[in-house]
Amino acid sequence: MAGQDDKHDKARDLAEQALDKAAEGKGKEAEGLIEKARDLDPQAVKEAAQDAARDAEQAKSYVDKDKREG
Repeated sequence: MAGQDDKHDKARDLAEQALDKAAEGKGKEAEGLIEKARDLDPQAVKEAAQDAARDAEQAKSYVDKDKREG
């Protein structure tokens, strides 16, 4: 199982790097990293995307709260 865990961790790391590249406007680099991550472990990519969506939703709630209070 250690091999599976290593592949999952590596895929997760690549997916997170891809999200960072996408945020920087580096779409081609992001796509390449996502493809590598998917090849290793598609579930890790899904998890990273879900976490990013959750983080974005949390950040939006902070911005919305500031607008209401400001």
